[in-house]
Amino acid sequence: MQANKIIGLGSPLLDIQAEVSVEFLEKYGLTLNNIYFAEEKHLPIYEELIKIPTHSHIPGGKYILFQFRICS
Repeated sequence: MQANKIIGLGSPLLDIQAEVSVEFLEKYGLTLNNIYFAEEKHLPIYEELIKIPTHSHIPGGKYILFQFRICS
């Protein structure tokens, strides 16, 4: 069984968090344990994430940064 990975998109206003597959990460050229500045090629990620039934919107931003610090 393959474990899912967590992806988080953060901004000062709103974070989005969801569990995704390795294939999802590869589709957008992302690797684990990294931080990226969003580029134009990453824009479709937002639409895909909000379609995942278990995604979370976290108001206030910066939650993702703190959460990933705890995980590492």
